[in-house]
Amino acid sequence: MSLRGECVTARLAVGRVVSSDDGPDGTSARPVARILLVSDDEQLRSLLCGLLDAHGHSGVVGVDTRSALMVRRPLTEWDIAVVDASASYDDTMRLLRQLEGTTAAIIAIFAQKNGAAASRELVASTDVLLGKPFDPRELLLVIRGMLDSKGDDVPQGEATVSAEPITLSTLLNQATVASREIELTGVEARILSELLINASRPVTRGRLLRRALLRSS
Repeated sequence: MSLRGECVTARLAVGRVVSSDDGPDGTSARPVARILLVSDDEQLRSLLCGLLDAHGHSGVVGVDTRSALMVRRPLTEWDIAVVDASASYDDTMRLLRQLEGTTAAIIAIFAQKNGAAASRELVASTDVLLGKPFDPRELLLVIRGMLDSKGDDVPQGEATVSAEPITLSTLLNQATVASREIELTGVEARILSELLINASRPVTRGRLLRRALLRSS
């Protein structure tokens, strides 16, 4: 079974697509983020696919949970997976466990019934959690933050980030300033990391917000 959904808006080939800005030879084609959108709610799936496409994310494929589990296409091909966990919980967790072994960033959507938090299992299996109902613009911010982070100057496995006189341990969420150690929250550490990485250039408020929304793994 091949992975084909009603939201496919571009034929994916090595992460590239020819845009209206391309020349005749397609040399200026831009990389396209490969986004897998999984939801058993057809209306939500269609809404989010349309939203992402309208904001320039043309490499989106939308399917239901069963189709995603049966797919022959390797899950390693995706840059980001948006998974609706508000239905078919067991099947959703099976899919998330498969995605855990890939480099795909995972966004999970869950139903906040009476304000209840997501299960520990779900939290441990995702990078970002969005509780229903949510503002679709928040999803756009998170995706942009994830894509931005892929282009950071610091390697993914880097344990420390420095810009005198500050050194940040990204594993411990701990900053050292003039030999003084300061404990940080995850949000504070992510914002500080972004500022240190871009110490020589300005950072927009929007970029800081997108990084702040990302949950530490």
